[in-house]
Amino acid sequence: MTEEEAKTKVCCGPPFVATAAIAMSSGGSIADERVFGKCIASACMAWREPRWETDDQGFPRRVPSGAGYCGLAGAPQ
Repeated sequence: MTEEEAKTKVCCGPPFVATAAIAMSSGGSIADERVFGKCIASACMAWREPRWETDDQGFPRRVPSGAGYCGLAGAPQ
């Protein structure tokens, strides 16, 4: 799914963790109801993008694809 699609979904992580992560990444407050439970896509440490490649020195680097999935929910089948 794209990041835009993911941001319309509810976070599948523990509610407090999701709320704190969203509030910190958006400059909001944990008490702010507008940020409660929404997915933050690539701003989340659990966001996974299936496209990686190796650079000239052998280190992996992400290839921005605009698509990914929630690592907490697991890879799509």
